[in-house]
Amino acid sequence: MGASQYLKKEDLSDPVDTVLLWVKEEKVTVHGKDTTTRLVAYFEGLSKGLVLNMSNCETLLEITGIDDPNEWKDVSVQLYVDPDVTYGGKKIGGIRIRKPAPVSVSVPKLKVKASQEPH
Repeated sequence: MGASQYLKKEDLSDPVDTVLLWVKEEKVTVHGKDTTTRLVAYFEGLSKGLVLNMSNCETLLEITGIDDPNEWKDVSVQLYVDPDVTYGGKKIGGIRIRKPAPVSVSVPKLKVKASQEPH
């Protein structure tokens, strides 16, 4: 991962299935802008937090069903890069959050002999 304190799209080459551990408010300085207080999410297996934008906050609200960010924890999510994210009217790409894809488990069919069939 890059030298930045927070996750950037360049840090994710592939979607990452992870668990949201906690969200907290932090003072964040955006390049070329002032320092503001923002929500930052931290995930299992990732050393950097993700500064949450409104879209990702809305997604976490939908996934958890909880409107208090302090209660967004222990939730399975997938982080991925969406190339269609816009900022300032330009398509720049960015990290988005979604529910992880369901894991399909194939159960092998057992052959049942005629004498073992239920009656």
